[in-house]
Amino acid sequence: MSKSPNLDTRVAVLGSSSSPAADEAASTSSSTARAKSPLAQDIPSTKKRRLDYLRNGIDADCEVHVAKNPNGVDEASSTCYKKFKCHRLFLATASEKLEHDIFQNKHWNGILQINGVSPESVEVFLEFIYTFELTAERIDLLIIGDVFILSCAYNLPDFLVKFSEELKNVTWPLAGILPAYDLAFRHNIYDLENCCITNMQRSLKTNPELYNCKRTHLTTSSNTG
Repeated sequence: MSKSPNLDTRVAVLGSSSSPAADEAASTSSSTARAKSPLAQDIPSTKKRRLDYLRNGIDADCEVHVAKNPNGVDEASSTCYKKFKCHRLFLATASEKLEHDIFQNKHWNGILQINGVSPESVEVFLEFIYTFELTAERIDLLIIGDVFILSCAYNLPDFLVKFSEELKNVTWPLAGILPAYDLAFRHNIYDLENCCITNMQRSLKTNPELYNCKRTHLTTSSNTG
């Protein structure tokens, strides 16, 4: 009795017996099946769901308050806060510092108040906590100082690292390059420092008058670092 062909032989035979028309029909059928598959439909991702919960305050059980003016005093001599409706579990699991402030603080009143940084930076901070990612349109070099403060204050170094990485994909305003370099230089944030140098070099090509400013600033940083 003859042996049946092995698996490789059977696959080869099946492949060679199909015609171009059959292959096209099979491809069309496969594409149709994938289109009808639930995995191919526009199902909200985990990231999108969590952002919806944050941005819409769905089932929120606490709030984060931040002064609209980072200095804490508005023109009307009274502090006005931007309020974010949040979820204790998301915040507390982000870091030990947040867990302590929320679950171990006997004086917790349901409000986490953050001072000395901008509302824009806190919004980016919260989005990172909820999704471990950053929304591209919220990346702004001018808030790098606030991002550094939040990262240190709440023991979230990954937040600063992620923000610095995303900065590579956005346009850098001239007003923010030197302050960002100063921050990176003083705190040994090497990736950010290298990005600053690269962007300064690009700026010098189109704005040669910046050379003296750059040289003076770098000398000052070196002497005081």
